[in-house]
Amino acid sequence: MSHRKNKKRERKKPNATFPARFSVGSKVRVKPGTTVPGFEDIPLGGWAGSITEVDQRSNPPTYSVEWNQYTLDHMHPIYCSRCERDGLTLESMWLAETDLELDNGEPVVIEQTTRIAIRPLTKNDQDDRIRAIFGLTNDDPLPRANLENLRRYARFLKTQLSFPFQAKYFIETGPFQQSEYLVTVEGLLDADDCDEEGVLCEAKQHDEFFELPLADLEVRRDRHNRQLIEDYSYWFGNWPSEEFTTSVVVHPLSVAESTRSEDVDPLPFDDGINPKSLLRTLAECGLCGAVYGGLMGSLLGAVEGTMIGALVGGAILGLIGWAIGSSSGQEADATNGTR
Repeated sequence: MSHRKNKKRERKKPNATFPARFSVGSKVRVKPGTTVPGFEDIPLGGWAGSITEVDQRSNPPTYSVEWNQYTLDHMHPIYCSRCERDGLTLESMWLAETDLELDNGEPVVIEQTTRIAIRPLTKNDQDDRIRAIFGLTNDDPLPRANLENLRRYARFLKTQLSFPFQAKYFIETGPFQQSEYLVTVEGLLDADDCDEEGVLCEAKQHDEFFELPLADLEVRRDRHNRQLIEDYSYWFGNWPSEEFTTSVVVHPLSVAESTRSEDVDPLPFDDGINPKSLLRTLAECGLCGAVYGGLMGSLLGAVEGTMIGALVGGAILGLIGWAIGSSSGQEADATNGTR
């Protein structure tokens, strides 16, 4: 009878741990022949800086290097553009220990890029589709939605969109609430009409025409128009320009003109102050004044030991309440024509 020998189980040897060669604060520089991770056409040889963080979870450890001013001043403009495009940190970088060496202070030549590999634009990338409108390359960040760029985008959309088309428009009617309206977009306004709301379009609803921001529309059926408007809305909403100030504009779409299949609540348009709300507010103010007047008078009465304190406190706050109420009544009278 033969016996099979049990195989010896091989014990897994623990990974060897390499001690960190550099510590926080060490002056280092990148070895020649090293390139930027992910951008192999950008050499890093000669870049110098200081260690700000050490990660020993990898073998060998990795280091966060904060570049010195000389390195920042001699970075290739293409690398700076790519960092801005991809949201990367320009001032520092994580590198492996094998890419670094101690900086002994000797002058070193920073390696320069000999050939930039520019990736061609693709129609499947939303950012690339927008770059093509402005004649940019893949290395360029998207431009800001300033007035000049808005006009250029408006001229492009005017030649590419197919009119008329149906779209949905949304208006906020309360906290986390909005109403939906169906409109027919007849065309775009002139490029010179662009403002802080972006590109404007002319929309129709029950034979009435309105000017609406194109970025606020949603197209679902027309695939061609939907992609064009989604690209524009994405760019306009994420790359705002500092030359425009934030403003809130409410567009006069009435409920009677809504073409929704279900009923909607009236829009909260308010031309002035509600008289009932004003009277209720004045009554509440008067009640609060009386309570505070009584408390103040009671405190004064307790200190003085007489009722004179209560009368004085009530009289003072009563006069203040009368003055505030009179002023509010005059403002409401001037605003609403009510007494």
